[in-house]
Amino acid sequence: MIDSIRHSAPGAVSALLIGLASLAPTAANADFENGDLEAGTITGTYSVGGSEAQHITGADATAMPGWEVDSGYMVNAAWGTSGGLNQLMWIGETGLSLSSCLEQPETGLISGMTYQVCFDIASASPYFTDNASYTASGDLNHSAVFWFNFFDTDTFGVGSIDAQDYVTGYSITSIGAGGGGVATTSFSDPAMLYTLGTSTNALDTSGGAYDPTSSSAVLDWSTLNWYRICIEIDADPNADGNMYFDFSQNAGSPNEYFAIDNLSIQAVPEPGTMTLLGCAGLGFLARLRRRRKARTA
Repeated sequence: MIDSIRHSAPGAVSALLIGLASLAPTAANADFENGDLEAGTITGTYSVGGSEAQHITGADATAMPGWEVDSGYMVNAAWGTSGGLNQLMWIGETGLSLSSCLEQPETGLISGMTYQVCFDIASASPYFTDNASYTASGDLNHSAVFWFNFFDTDTFGVGSIDAQDYVTGYSITSIGAGGGGVATTSFSDPAMLYTLGTSTNALDTSGGAYDPTSSSAVLDWSTLNWYRICIEIDADPNADGNMYFDFSQNAGSPNEYFAIDNLSIQAVPEPGTMTLLGCAGLGFLARLRRRRKARTA
């Protein structure tokens, strides 16, 4: 069908696409800057699970481009058994009862429009060392508690919005084989609180069971109990159209850590708009076909 239209009516497909685009939602194609967390160069001497890491603290907005990090670790994570690497964030403050978080503002959001925020996340408590005076054995039986917040001011928790008023749906999909059961969620004003399943079946880079008490073992981060979580929210930005999205450790729980990667935010077209697009497209194609038949009759 499309091929015949392209040959019989030059420019018709382009006209169709332009016409449909004019009917699409007017929101900008929102997305997080550096959502895959690959930008940023690790310069520290920390080791998390045997992988090179950098400690980022003090609400640093430069080390991980696009993100403001308070007491988190940028990790050049060993990925697979063939020497692959995947840069990600490990959130947690070793030995301290402090909240650790990753935050980014999103600009130009439209009030009342639905947006979907997605990310990969896994409970992760591997062996940790600052390669100097501090070391800590891990425990893969820890089930991390993780908070998803969104704010209307850029100040790590001030000006918060009650998530229960704006979250319209969410999904949790297991994408890993690290064991430990499923993740659960609940609301704790103003945030969504997730309890992540443990990663008791995680492997090392040789393919054997990972030993979180060993300083020489290298965790294969791909074998953690990863989840893909997607949350739909109705945007209620402040006057400048900004909202601030925050992914944080459960405050006061220093032994709960998680790895996070591949963060995204996208506008969700309204069902009525999608129906309109579909009807307009079908009508346009039908009219082209009738014209083609008339010319060949």
